[in-house]
Amino acid sequence: MVEKGKPALREIVEEFGEGVLQPDGTLDRKKLASIVFTDREELKKLNRITHKYITAIVKEELAASKADISVIDAAVLKESGILDMCDYVIAVIAEKDIRIKRIMERDGITEEAAKNRINSQEPDAKYVQYADFVIDNSGDVALDALLDDILSEIGGTTQSER
Repeated sequence: MVEKGKPALREIVEEFGEGVLQPDGTLDRKKLASIVFTDREELKKLNRITHKYITAIVKEELAASKADISVIDAAVLKESGILDMCDYVIAVIAEKDIRIKRIMERDGITEEAAKNRINSQEPDAKYVQYADFVIDNSGDVALDALLDDILSEIGGTTQSER
């Protein structure tokens, strides 16, 4: 969606300036993150640009899919308009300190940067409010087993049945 030459990247550069690009013209995700995750208004600007592209991609992929069940992993499911495309919503939540640690490890960023990302998101209670199922991923939970339980309940094929 934000590859070099794509319309979304052009709009991001128009909004945030050439400083969000790497020397090779690709998006500098860390630079953009440092802007949008420290200022809610800047994040709103980014979301206004990206949501339309995200929604279009999801629609295309769902239309092309031949699967019985499709999974959409999105932190902004409701805000992007994708929620209306879902029959079921599974919210995966975790304690804040655990999320911070996981983000730091995954993205190689500082604790402050991880906290900024989390603080820019809605609280877990907001996601739980429109979820049909909630998984607490704070511990060493066997997520596969929990997902199999949910898939069985909604009529999908579990991993053990594949």
